[in-house]
Amino acid sequence: MNFPQRAHSLAAILIAASVSACSSSPSSSGTGGMGGSSPDVNNPSGSGGSQVGSGGSGGDSATGGSGGAVTGSGGSTPATGGSSGVDGGTDVSSEAGGDTAPGACPYMFCEDFESDKAGMPPNPTRWHQDGTTTIVDTVKPHKGTQAMHVLPHVGALCTDGQPCLAARFARITDAFPQALHKTQYGRMYFYLNQMPTDTQYYHWMVMEANASTSYSGGLALRQGGELPAGGPVTNGVAKNYMLTHIDTHNKMDNPFETERGRVQTQTPLTNKVWYCLEWFIDAPSQKARYWLNGDQRAGLDWNGPIAGMPQFTLPAEFKSMAFGMRAFQVSTQQFELFVDDIALDSKQIGCN
Repeated sequence: MNFPQRAHSLAAILIAASVSACSSSPSSSGTGGMGGSSPDVNNPSGSGGSQVGSGGSGGDSATGGSGGAVTGSGGSTPATGGSSGVDGGTDVSSEAGGDTAPGACPYMFCEDFESDKAGMPPNPTRWHQDGTTTIVDTVKPHKGTQAMHVLPHVGALCTDGQPCLAARFARITDAFPQALHKTQYGRMYFYLNQMPTDTQYYHWMVMEANASTSYSGGLALRQGGELPAGGPVTNGVAKNYMLTHIDTHNKMDNPFETERGRVQTQTPLTNKVWYCLEWFIDAPSQKARYWLNGDQRAGLDWNGPIAGMPQFTLPAEFKSMAFGMRAFQVSTQQFELFVDDIALDSKQIGCN
C-alpha cells in the first residue's frame, strides 16, 4: 500500500504488520477424504476410504474434502473408495463441464448439456442417437439449467444385430478421446424419476463402454441395475440394486449375455435422487471398478471371467461410450431417467 506522505510510511508498515499477525485469514478448504487401500485380486473389496473430508477451519466457505487417492501403494490398481467430499446424491456440483465454456473443462471430456437447445437431442456434432431419441430439457438438471432426459417409456425386447428401439442412448464415438480407449476413469450423474412398482424382474442400464460404435455392434461393459422378481417391496416400491452386466452380443456364447451377477446390495437405489456413478476401466488388465456417491462398490468390480461362465475377455480397446437407458424386459409400467455432468479422464474425477 503506498501513501503519498513519506512521513506516514513507517507507521503504515507497522500497522500492516500488526494486522497480519493478529488476524490471519481462515482456511477455506477442508481436509481430504482418506483414500482406500489397493484392492487385492483375491479380495477385491479392499478397504473403503473415508466418505467426507473435514470442513476447513473458520470462515463460511469451507469446501468438502478432496478425492481419495487414485492408486494404492501396490501398483496401478486403483485404490478403493476414497470419496470426493460431496455427496453425489445432491443437486449441486462444482464441475464446469460440457462445451458451454471453452477451456473450462478440467478433464479430457466433459458434458453438461447447457449449450444444447431445449427439446432437441444433445449436440449432434458430439453425440449420436442410438435407438429411440433422447432429448435435452430443463425439467430436472443436476446443476445449471438443463440435463439429458430419457422420456417415460416401457421396457421392450430387441434382436441382436438389428437396430434396438428399446435402447435410448446418446453415444460418443469420434468425440471419445483416443487416449481413453484402453484405460479410463469416468463419472456421470443419473436420476431415476420413474421405475416399475410391480414385482416382476427388471434389468436396466444407464451407461456402457462398447467395443464397437453401436448398441449391439460389439462386447459391451455396462452399468445399471435390477429389480429382483418378487420384491422385496417396501411401501409399494421394489428394491433396486446396482448391477454390472457384460453382453458379448454373440449367440455363439451360451449364454451370450454373461456376468449378470455382479450386484451390490449395500444400498438400494431410490427414485428421485441424483446419484454420482464413477468407474475405472482397464481393458488390457481385464479390470473394472465402480463407485457410487464416492463409495467404492466392490460387489460391482470386474476382475476377469469367473468359473462356470464363458471365458471371454474384454476387448483390447473400447471405441464408444453411451449414456441413457435400456430396460431389457417387457413392462407395462414406465421407466424415466435424467443424465447430467458426464466426464472422462485419465485420472479419477470424483463427485465434487
